[in-house]
Amino acid sequence: MNRAASVAGSPIGAIALAWRLTLRELRGGLRGFYVFIACIALGVTAIAGVGSLARSLADGLAREGRVILGGDIVFSLIHREADARERGFLEGKGDLSVAATMRAMARTADARAALVEIKAVDSRYPLYGKAALHPNEPLSEVFAEREGAFGAAADPALLARLDLAQGARIRVGEALIEIRATLDAEPVPASPARQQCRRSRRRRGARRCTRRVSRCRLGNPH
Repeated sequence: MNRAASVAGSPIGAIALAWRLTLRELRGGLRGFYVFIACIALGVTAIAGVGSLARSLADGLAREGRVILGGDIVFSLIHREADARERGFLEGKGDLSVAATMRAMARTADARAALVEIKAVDSRYPLYGKAALHPNEPLSEVFAEREGAFGAAADPALLARLDLAQGARIRVGEALIEIRATLDAEPVPASPARQQCRRSRRRRGARRCTRRVSRCRLGNPH
């Protein structure tokens, strides 16, 4: 008994004991061993997949981050515009584009209404990427004032909701807005308000807006 215990306590005895236990389990079938190998393979695959996804996201953000953000840096102000000192600082760092957003009720001539988010942009918008409009016309032409109405590019969902077509006119407060294009995509992410309402776009100056967003493209401004 003591001899068996001493043999089992030695390194060689421990290895032999492990082999005996392994062979005993294998005699019952290899099904449990296959499950063990499958679990290991699944774990390795999951770790490799998560790592690959993380690298892909990082590479995508590094490659398309400017287009997604609309600039190198974004500054946001609530209920006021950037003053001359703030604008001067930003313009000294590179190209500057300013946009303003607000939420309001859009009404049709027959009194149908919908909550919309309006974004007014300047002539430099967008600093990176391109706004996809249908029809594909320059933003300056789409937003220009004609016959007493400013132009706008609207989300197709807004047209569907109010049963409107391109060329229709709506009122936002006292402002008369003509929908001249649909906005299929834009290089700047929507604000959280877009989860609640639909968007139209128009030229700055059509109406004062409440949220100011400045996007800066870093580099030599000259």
